[in-house]
Amino acid sequence: MDNPNTFFNYYGRFFQKFWEGFVEWPRDNFLVAGIAAIAPPLALYLQHPDKVPDWELIKTTSLVYLALLGVYTILHLVLVPWKIDREQSFAISKMEAEKAELPQQRKEFDEAKPNIILREPSARLIEVISLNDGRVVTLTAAFVKVRFVNRPTKHTPTAIAQGVSAKIKFFDKDGQLVLEMDGRWDDKDQPTLRLATQSKRDLLLTDFAIEEERNLDIAFLDPKSNQFIAMNNDNYKCQDSRLPEHFLKGDQFRAEIRLIAVHVDVTFSVEFAASGLRGNVKILGENIEYVV
Repeated sequence: MDNPNTFFNYYGRFFQKFWEGFVEWPRDNFLVAGIAAIAPPLALYLQHPDKVPDWELIKTTSLVYLALLGVYTILHLVLVPWKIDREQSFAISKMEAEKAELPQQRKEFDEAKPNIILREPSARLIEVISLNDGRVVTLTAAFVKVRFVNRPTKHTPTAIAQGVSAKIKFFDKDGQLVLEMDGRWDDKDQPTLRLATQSKRDLLLTDFAIEEERNLDIAFLDPKSNQFIAMNNDNYKCQDSRLPEHFLKGDQFRAEIRLIAVHVDVTFSVEFAASGLRGNVKILGENIEYVV
């Protein structure tokens, strides 16, 4: 972008502004009046050449108009820089006023958008869930979940969160990333209820009405292997949700959860571990433990 304060840019604007103001006023005042003063004697002379017009009067009138035009030109040359500076001052004042309003506008925007937070108390929880094959229970396990709620400052239509998805990263106790996957909202249909030809993309998304709560599956402790298995929609491909790619090697993990949607981008975490005897699960940092 060109620097507007260079010599040529400044005088380019100067002569543009000069010409804009110079043409209009003389055209409406000097030109019309001058023609009205000179045209009649000239027309009379053309019709009656034997009658000599008062050339001295025409000359004097023309000189008066030229003198007035000269005075106007000088006055306009003096006023143009002031007009340019005044326009710049107005523009700067307008920008400063708009800048001063930005914090309030930002505050109003933030208050009118979704605010998804942990649903305390006990936002990080353990639920014992039994899986069945339609006839008998095939697996009972402790599931680690996280509960969220949409609690905006203002209850407006724009505060409803739509199409919220979850991305989960699992880290072992040494801080090494061991798995990254899409999250599963536990109130969504099981993928196995859909036909093979039906899309399952919508199962990854959920809406949060104002003050609405949702639970997100994180992992469960497999009672057979005593290993944690990360839980999402992909687990339903396997018997008892034991998806081989989701086995987490180790006994302690931190899940980093990122919720994403329009006007939503927040991150939370939960730490969990196998505790003591086989099948026991504990939420670290919370007084929450499932004991077989």
